[in-house]
Amino acid sequence: MNSVAAVLRGSDHVVTIGGDAQLRLAEHTTLAVGGSATRTSVPPGVTFDPGGYTQVDTRLTHELSSGASISMRVRFGGRDFSDAALGQKLAYLEYSMPLQVPVGPAREPGRVRGRVVDEQTGQGVAGTLVRLGPQAAITDDDGRVAFAGLPAGSYRVALAHQLSSGSSVFTGNPLVVVDESRRTPSRFDVAVEPAGSITGSVRQIIVARTGIGASADSLTDGGPLGGVSVALVGARDTVYRTTDASGVFTFTDVPSGSWTLIVMAETPTQTQWEQERIPLVMTAGEHRAVTFRLVPKRRKVKIVAGDGFDDSKQDKQDKQDKRDKQDKQDKRQ
Repeated sequence: MNSVAAVLRGSDHVVTIGGDAQLRLAEHTTLAVGGSATRTSVPPGVTFDPGGYTQVDTRLTHELSSGASISMRVRFGGRDFSDAALGQKLAYLEYSMPLQVPVGPAREPGRVRGRVVDEQTGQGVAGTLVRLGPQAAITDDDGRVAFAGLPAGSYRVALAHQLSSGSSVFTGNPLVVVDESRRTPSRFDVAVEPAGSITGSVRQIIVARTGIGASADSLTDGGPLGGVSVALVGARDTVYRTTDASGVFTFTDVPSGSWTLIVMAETPTQTQWEQERIPLVMTAGEHRAVTFRLVPKRRKVKIVAGDGFDDSKQDKQDKQDKRDKQDKQDKRQ
């Protein structure tokens, strides 16, 4: 409950006493009562009484969920309090609502609001240079940034920021669509984390020939393969690299997440990739090394008899020769 009282003295012989009180009946309902009384004393030599005037106002107000309010007001008036209670009364039913009247220039179209946070801590990253189309801005202490006056179209968020531990990348949706007819700004939220990297090599494995009668043929490293394209495929992006003369490729600024490395090259006859796709799950700031190998295909060996050669007859002859040899040994014994 709140209450205020005041006593005012105006010109000579005029005194005004007033006060008001407010009582909250419920969470959204209040009762307010206010009143004032003015008295004029009789100056010396005046034979008539100028009297005074008393007024009392009561108001019961209920606030609506929309922000508007509805009120019932009753006003009493008369020469004194008793006369006011028994005299003239006025009742009002009021409905009020807030009005949003623009007092400044109209908002500029093509507005965008965004925030850059640290992926590991969730805190806003200050001092990050954010580029959006032809404009650039720097984030505040809470990692927030704003743009205005961008032409309608689709833009890709670009960051220029270095973490204390080294290079960094951002995750999140980098695409922003600007529609000049929208009354509310477009929004984006991205997170910064330490950048990862993937280094790999592409090599050829060949058959090492051995001498006749020695052990079976084996495989050996035949050297690097240059000029081979390798794709790094993620959920939103696909990045390509080409191996150098030493067969090496490198992907930098790799965000955390699931990726797949794919070697993009045709295989010569009787060769195949040992592993054409390599799936990787990268964590923030991780560095990985992989190798693609082009290996010979395994070939099945089939012995084919020459013209006029009967395998069944040769088998029978071998068996007969074996029996004859055994019979000779038995007779000697």
